[in-house]
Amino acid sequence: MKQFFSIFSLSIVFFLILVNGSVFSDGQEWIYKEFAEAKPDFSPVPIWWWSGGKVTKEGITWQLQELVKGGIHNAIILNLAPSGPLYGSAPDDPLFLTDEWWDLFAYTLQVAKQVGVRIWFYDQLGFSGAGLQARVVRDNPPYRGIDLKRFVKEVTGPGAVTLETPAEGNPLALFRSEKLVEETDSSDTTPEWIWGSKNTENTPHVFFRRTFELTELPPKAIVTISCDNGYELYINGKRIGNELVYDTDGWETAEVFDVLPYLQTGKNVMAVHGTNLGGPGGLIFSLRIGEKVLLSDNQCRIALEEIPNWLNVDFNDDNWKSAVVIGPLGCSPWDKVNNMNGGKALHALGKPVVRVSQIPINISERNFTVDIPEGSYQLELFYTVPAGFDYHNPAACHALLDILHGEIERRFPEELGKTIAGSFQDEFPPTPRFSYLFMEEFKKRKGYDIRDYLPALFEDVTDRFGSETAPNTVKVRCDAADVAASLAEEAFFIPLHQWHEKYGMLCGYDQTVRNGDPFRGESYYVDYFKTMRHFSVPGDDMDGDCKPHQSIADLYKRPRVWAEVFHSSGWGQTLEEIAILFHPWLLNGATLFDPHAIYYSIHGSYWEWAPPDTGWRQPYFVHYKTLADYNARLCWLLSRGNHKVEVAVIHPSTTTHAYIGY
Repeated sequence: MKQFFSIFSLSIVFFLILVNGSVFSDGQEWIYKEFAEAKPDFSPVPIWWWSGGKVTKEGITWQLQELVKGGIHNAIILNLAPSGPLYGSAPDDPLFLTDEWWDLFAYTLQVAKQVGVRIWFYDQLGFSGAGLQARVVRDNPPYRGIDLKRFVKEVTGPGAVTLETPAEGNPLALFRSEKLVEETDSSDTTPEWIWGSKNTENTPHVFFRRTFELTELPPKAIVTISCDNGYELYINGKRIGNELVYDTDGWETAEVFDVLPYLQTGKNVMAVHGTNLGGPGGLIFSLRIGEKVLLSDNQCRIALEEIPNWLNVDFNDDNWKSAVVIGPLGCSPWDKVNNMNGGKALHALGKPVVRVSQIPINISERNFTVDIPEGSYQLELFYTVPAGFDYHNPAACHALLDILHGEIERRFPEELGKTIAGSFQDEFPPTPRFSYLFMEEFKKRKGYDIRDYLPALFEDVTDRFGSETAPNTVKVRCDAADVAASLAEEAFFIPLHQWHEKYGMLCGYDQTVRNGDPFRGESYYVDYFKTMRHFSVPGDDMDGDCKPHQSIADLYKRPRVWAEVFHSSGWGQTLEEIAILFHPWLLNGATLFDPHAIYYSIHGSYWEWAPPDTGWRQPYFVHYKTLADYNARLCWLLSRGNHKVEVAVIHPSTTTHAYIGY
């Protein structure tokens, strides 16, 4: 095992030498010299759970010494049950931020300095039971945020209609509008979930074909498709796209593909290889070809094993069976699928409305009576409701950061950037899209009052509010996202970054949107790249993707990329398996290795949290230093120089802002 790691490390060095065409040019000898010795700062950074049993000074001393024996010179102190029982765990002892906890933290710094371990602290702002945000709001009620809501009522005039503000709401604005009549295809417009048998769980692979004739090419051709758990889509033998995701993040949002370039006059075939990784399985799609719509139904032909040439247009599928219908769009267990609208025209910006007019109201009142002229209309009452912590409020965010970051600064100023290496954040809550400050700042920054254009946040106002000079739907939404993201930046993310930079510390994360995808990233944090760029070590866990976080690091000159790994992967891993898993993360840009986890206590084998424990309890730990040094060398080497980026991929934040609305 030791030989394997040494040989692989040397092979990477020799590879780097070869691709540069020489051994080392003048002035580059330092690379070899530095690589020869594993850097403690780049060793693994495991989560060190102070849970499961009483934390003592004796235990801290012994465990820090064991970490060093394993080549581990970093550790993140993290409490699972910081304020009381949580996730089946007894309260941590001591509880987080008590005098005893601070005393042990101080002692840890003292011992860590002696043995050569850098301590990281977990900020307890995301995944947490500490309730720090709730404490701030409890003591400062104005620091609670607000959400924007609306009540919609369809009415027919003439006559008077009364709208009542919901009990928890505060009225903001009232609008009247007209809906455009939707045009629908004359054919059946409901796609069905289909598979190879009713026993979907035991049918892991199904091969689908749907043929159709075209006398001429249409002006457009769009496939909307989803599959539980994955698919490969082909048109006339050409691979169009694929997805394979085990959980609901896969099937709950359908992908949309423009397939016009792959069509031909005469016979065509749409072919799909569907994969089920366990549990319910199903495929659903709609293929809109001009005004014609083909849907997933029993007219699709299926086979349960791959047959040569099955993708070809002229393949004879007469002997194939008809697809088995599981149920229509909306059936259990899938219910709604985002983007999937059957054969109906898909209004990507939302329901189209016209002739939107604002009705003046006295917002100190709660009931509003409106005279409706003859015809059919829609009334929208916009109101605000109390929400969670206000991440747009600079004073609120300062108070929040002062609880832990500020206290560490007051207690241990000499250790910041030295024994205290930095902090870690995990699963930070969603940032707000609306706030008191948002309404004030929007007009200053964008030149118009958002309260006059609230319907555009939810629906597509197709006639620009009756004025050629008024902002259209896309502009309103993009402006709103820009202001909301900027306010969160200015109140929370920039001060957090500046605090770490002041002391030469790193701040890393594994956020809820682990793969950085635009839809979930912008839905959760309004603008993922804009907010996450203020961390010096952007990152993800093993269920995410290092690549978008490497992009953040490249774009904003951040030194490293975080990879939290092995959460819930079990106790039985070997060093060889760890290395095999680690290599792809390195190749995708990870340069900080955060194993989950090392336990302070397992309470006589009765306590664990998302195992494994990768520390001294493992039989392999006597050899762990080899892996740790190997990891440290590679993370150091891959953090040197500048990443040469030859391919750019647009992160479509503006497009996403336009199409997700509120």
